[in-house]
Amino acid sequence: MPHPLAIKYGTGDPSLWGDEKRAKAREELQDALGEGTGKAKRLKAEDRIELMRIWLGVIAASHTNGTTALTTPSAAEAPKPKRFRLRLPTLPGGDSWRYLRSIMSWADYVFITVLLGITASVILLGVHSVAEVLRMEEVKKEAEELAAWFKNSSDERKTADFKPASCRRLEENTWKQCAAALLAENGPLHGKSNSFEPGRALTSKKCDQQDVETIGTIVIEKGAIAPGSSNTAYTAFDGSETLNKDFTLRVLVCGRGFHLIKVQNELAW
Repeated sequence: MPHPLAIKYGTGDPSLWGDEKRAKAREELQDALGEGTGKAKRLKAEDRIELMRIWLGVIAASHTNGTTALTTPSAAEAPKPKRFRLRLPTLPGGDSWRYLRSIMSWADYVFITVLLGITASVILLGVHSVAEVLRMEEVKKEAEELAAWFKNSSDERKTADFKPASCRRLEENTWKQCAAALLAENGPLHGKSNSFEPGRALTSKKCDQQDVETIGTIVIEKGAIAPGSSNTAYTAFDGSETLNKDFTLRVLVCGRGFHLIKVQNELAW
C-alpha cells in the first residue's frame, strides 16, 4: 500500500497549489523523510523514493512560483534520514568527563581501582610463572645431560683411566666422593650453576619440603628391589655406599611445590 503522504500529495500539480499548501507539504514530507521537526519514520525504500520525488516536485514548484529561479536542490539541501552517532568523550576537562564524574560515586572509584589492581596482579603473576617454567626447563636439560653421562659411562667406570677417578667402580670410592667429583674438574657438572635460582646448589640429596632451597635442584636416588616385591623402591643416597657393586639410579628435578619431576629411571650403575 502506498505511503499516506504519497496518496495525499502524489496526484496533482504542485505548481497549481497555494503557497500555504506547498509549505505544509514540504514540512510533512521533510518530517517523513527524517529531517523535519517531528519523529523520523521508518520508510520502505520504494516509499522513500516516491516521497523524495514528490518533495523535489514541491521544491521546484515553489521556486517557479516565487521570485527565485528554478534550480535543482543540491545534495546538501536534500533531507537526510537521521542516524545514530556515537558521541565520543571529549578531552579531559570537557563536558563529557564532567558529566561522567558527576554520576560516579566513591564506590565506583573503589571498584575501578580494585579491578585495575587485580588485572595488574594477574599479569605480573603470569609473567613470573612463565619465567619460572623457563628456568625449570633449563634445570631439566642439565639433569638430562647428567643422566646421559651415567648411561654412557657405565662400562668406562671400570677402567683405570676413567675420569673423575672418584667415580670409578672401586671399593675405596663412595658415593659421597663421587657426588663431589661430579662438580669438580673433569666432572659432568663442572662449571655449571643452578639455572633456577642463582646461588642455589645444583644438586641436593632429596626434595625436602622443610628446605625451600631444594626447589630447582637435581636429585639422584638409589633404587633397590624391596623384599617380597618386584618393584624398585628409590631412596636418597646417604653417601657411604661403595661404588664397586651394581645398583640402580634415577635422576629427578625438585619442581615447584616440591613436586618431583622424573628425568630418567632405571639407570644401571
